[in-house]
Amino acid sequence: MLSIQYEDVEEKVQIGHFFNSIGFDSDSDPTSSDGDTYQGCTWPVEVLSLDGYYPVEGVRWTANDDVYRVTIDTGGSIRNVECADNHLILCQEPAQWKKVIELSPGTKVVDREGIGEVLSVEKLERAERLCDLQVAISH
Repeated sequence: MLSIQYEDVEEKVQIGHFFNSIGFDSDSDPTSSDGDTYQGCTWPVEVLSLDGYYPVEGVRWTANDDVYRVTIDTGGSIRNVECADNHLILCQEPAQWKKVIELSPGTKVVDREGIGEVLSVEKLERAERLCDLQVAISH
């Protein structure tokens, strides 16, 4: 889930549903030679990060990427994040962004719920176009 804000209305949405609602589906034709499809954001949408809301500068469908599942225990609540191998996740100590493929069981990660622990990182047996938001901050 992702918290987005549009004209002072906050809503939790899945990124894929957001892409579909703006008419930018995974069947969109690639806009670059590497197979990615990018569209600049022309509407006032912001994404909630750890330290506040930041504007979305653009949206992107990747070329087919291998899909990884990171399972995280956030203190009794188990959640799964499906993403590409180069997706960045904030680690607690040292406080730094790491790629999913650099994580291992026991790694402490930070999110809005607090500190969680990585239980597993597994490569799934599928590749697909993944949706990505370009946000006006760097990791």
